[in-house]
Amino acid sequence: MTTMISVRVPKKIRDEAKRLGINISEVVRKALEEEIRKAKMRELKELGMIVEKIIERIGKEKMVMYVRESKDER
Repeated sequence: MTTMISVRVPKKIRDEAKRLGINISEVVRKALEEEIRKAKMRELKELGMIVEKIIERIGKEKMVMYVRESKDER
């Protein structure tokens, strides 16, 4: 499923892109995909930092103990 979006660019840029055979839709699509990928990576890094702070507060020894206990419960 797709949706339509509109982008305003100067006529000069549109004309030059057409002259050079650049598929504007494909360029915009790829640029959006790349920006989404980058944003997701930033989110993951932020979550990783939060998890790291939580582990520091709990302490590595307790974390190891909790993991071992959870394995024993299986």
